[in-house]
Amino acid sequence: MVDKKSLKKKFQEEWEKHYKLPFFEERGFLRKKCKECGQYFWTLDPDRELCGEPEHGGYKFIGNPVGEKRGYTETWEAMAEFYAKNGHEIVDRYPVVARWRDDIYFTIASIAVFQPYAVAGEVDPPANPLLIPQPCLRFKDIENVGISGRHMTSFVMVGQHAFNKGSSHVLWKNEAVELMYRFMTDVVGIPEEEIVFHEDVWAGGGNFGPSVEYFVRGLELGNVVFMQFRETGTGYEQLSTRVIDHGIGLSRFAWLTNGTRTAYDVVFPSVTKYLQEFYVPDVPGDVLRRFAEMSGALNFDEAENIEEVMRRIEEELNYPGFFEQYRPYAELYAVADHTRTLLFAINDGALPSNVGGGYNLRVLARRVFSDIERYGWEVDLAKVMELHARDLEPMFPELGESVALAVDVLEEERKKYAESKRKARSRVIATVKKKGGLDVDDFITFYQSYGITPEDVREITGTEPPPGVYAAIESAGEQKRKERKKRVIKADVSEYPKTLALYYDDPYLFEFEAEVLGVEGNWVILDKTAFYPEGGGQDPDTGEINGIPVLDVQKAENGVILHLVEKAEAFRPGTKVIGRINRERRLRHMRHHTTAHLILAAAKRVLGKHVWQAGAHKSERSAHIDLTHYRRISDDELKRIEKIVNGFVMENVEVKTYWMDRTEAEKRFGVTLYQGGAVPGKTLRIVEVVGIDVEACGGTHVKTTGEIGFVKLVKRESVADGIERITYKSGDVAVEFVQEREAKLKSAADVLRVPVEDVPAAAEKMFNRWKSAEKRAEKLASELAKYIIKYGEDRVFLLPYLDQRIAEKIADGKGKPLVLVGESGKPNVFIYSENATELLKKLGVKGGGKGDRAMGVTDDPREVYRKALELKG
Repeated sequence: MVDKKSLKKKFQEEWEKHYKLPFFEERGFLRKKCKECGQYFWTLDPDRELCGEPEHGGYKFIGNPVGEKRGYTETWEAMAEFYAKNGHEIVDRYPVVARWRDDIYFTIASIAVFQPYAVAGEVDPPANPLLIPQPCLRFKDIENVGISGRHMTSFVMVGQHAFNKGSSHVLWKNEAVELMYRFMTDVVGIPEEEIVFHEDVWAGGGNFGPSVEYFVRGLELGNVVFMQFRETGTGYEQLSTRVIDHGIGLSRFAWLTNGTRTAYDVVFPSVTKYLQEFYVPDVPGDVLRRFAEMSGALNFDEAENIEEVMRRIEEELNYPGFFEQYRPYAELYAVADHTRTLLFAINDGALPSNVGGGYNLRVLARRVFSDIERYGWEVDLAKVMELHARDLEPMFPELGESVALAVDVLEEERKKYAESKRKARSRVIATVKKKGGLDVDDFITFYQSYGITPEDVREITGTEPPPGVYAAIESAGEQKRKERKKRVIKADVSEYPKTLALYYDDPYLFEFEAEVLGVEGNWVILDKTAFYPEGGGQDPDTGEINGIPVLDVQKAENGVILHLVEKAEAFRPGTKVIGRINRERRLRHMRHHTTAHLILAAAKRVLGKHVWQAGAHKSERSAHIDLTHYRRISDDELKRIEKIVNGFVMENVEVKTYWMDRTEAEKRFGVTLYQGGAVPGKTLRIVEVVGIDVEACGGTHVKTTGEIGFVKLVKRESVADGIERITYKSGDVAVEFVQEREAKLKSAADVLRVPVEDVPAAAEKMFNRWKSAEKRAEKLASELAKYIIKYGEDRVFLLPYLDQRIAEKIADGKGKPLVLVGESGKPNVFIYSENATELLKKLGVKGGGKGDRAMGVTDDPREVYRKALELKG
């Protein structure tokens, strides 16, 4: 494992090899060592002794901007124009939700867009070299947001990337650094003597390389990483594809040229102006400016003692209690940041929830609600979202289309938050009383189990959240992507060649000839097969090979397909065999799989573009699809989805399947291809329901939607927070389901002695009669309870109706022991006695209890009453 500290030391020893660029020599840059921290850096200033980190003098551009003043989006336009003139293609951003990756939830850096395939040289990037304005989401620095002036949970990393494959040379160290220098001096107007380049290293995933960071007046503006080497058993070697991974801080450049107190003021200009209507600290402007210069030292998750750092800052400011006054102001900035992050995420298809990456978004949403409630701010979140979208329109016009959706999502989330907060308050107080205090684990538990934020805990108990609490919550809440559960195949197939899959060429091929390559246990391996292996949520085919039943089909990682058979001993390597697929089962799978694509398309039309597939399963008799949605799908919405799906079926639309280069597919269709999750490989199998849906999919499908015949949505359920499951049936099994329901309806009509169309009215009439009778029984039981208390001498009673309220009333009046049985009500058996639960079991009643009280339910109250009398003796 590469150790970054030792790697940096090694590279600095070999500095001429890694950092001595021709550009530095030509321009006259000097290599120096910082007298404070020992950092090596390059500068044109012969008198410079410090490396330019903010810890060595703070931010020197606050109130003293550098270069030509430009707004946030204007800075991007200038950057794009410069790099386009210098041979770079401008590439549209990718979503902040990393659907193409199975190892991260969100896009955390611009290079993440091109990992792993383009970085590994397996596929071509969309352009080379390129520049991309990539919004990124990170959640480790939540506590720093607002207070530090620079930390954000969402930021645009402008990525300059070049991929040097093999011996080809596109763009490398010298050109990358020189281009940025020219942009800073020629376009931004930064004096060259103020630019400081740091020597650093980068390491990740077994790859590593040198990097060059650059600073101006204490502010880091970007980092040029040279992905150059990979670890070997004995050392390291050059990567086959050397990559320029240059992350440029768009907000940093805009901040530098405006010199505002915080980056937030220039990144969210309209939102911060609006939010400042609610609070401005009563602190002299000069104090605020000096604090802004020092704020580079604030880092809650890295500082060993953040309280000491804050105390020193207050001393230097000569302003005791500064942070107490500034904290609400910082929280306003946090509201600005968090709402923008939520707008990006919701626009790109993520929702706040307790599942996966939605957990991080819920943290942000609830922090926003908590701050607004605590300070009594009447913030209009709809207006905040509109202002964000308006400010970002020149770069990301699509955000404006999602404002209404984002507001709706947050309103639903606010309701959930209010309910969880109401329930959790007493638990927080009880924990404090029991323990006498709170530690970081308690804050994590409060949030994870009850959805209550650290700010809420502070409000309830007066206890300050410990430093680093949000980083701890984020780490504790991280969930590894669940690996798809595959049956463990106890067979070594590493020496077998990849099986030729005939089902892709012709899903209607139900009989084929093949050669047996080998037998491993009860698994038979063929050279080619039409049997579809379990995958993509679709059950495997069954059938027979040479008349012997095939019970299961699985696919190994190396592409070998294995057939589980009843009599493996009947097969010998080298023999020819005939395979026959269970035709009816295969066709049902095909109908169900294509229907899943149609339901997703229909759900997007009815519910909104935020809907994504979160899971699916297709079996022979039934199927389901899981959809992301922020509230329960209503019956009316379900009907509309079903109607649209059957409309697609009646249109008899062509279903195309074809293979496509990954990069080309993403260019043409976008990452909405990855509805079923990340898909490996250089090429993708595309399933296109023409004009309706396009996905990367490995399942078997019908040729036209008309072959599905008919679709019936049979059930809706919430399987997780923010995930709705629709169970459905297609084709003949859908017809059978409807027929069964009709038969049950007719049976009910016969029992009620009414025509089928009158069943609802008759059932309602019968229900009302039953409710009326139950009310009379309840009234009678209540009167009887009074009589029992006053005159009853026995200890076992049978009542026409019984509930817990009546039982408690009798028990309070009669005392123990006491057995009460009701002919109606739920529960309808109550026991007040020593060993109450044991007595409940003796009476044969299902239920439970504690101590001298137990209750349960019986369908035969008279029998329980009889047994109780016998036990009483």
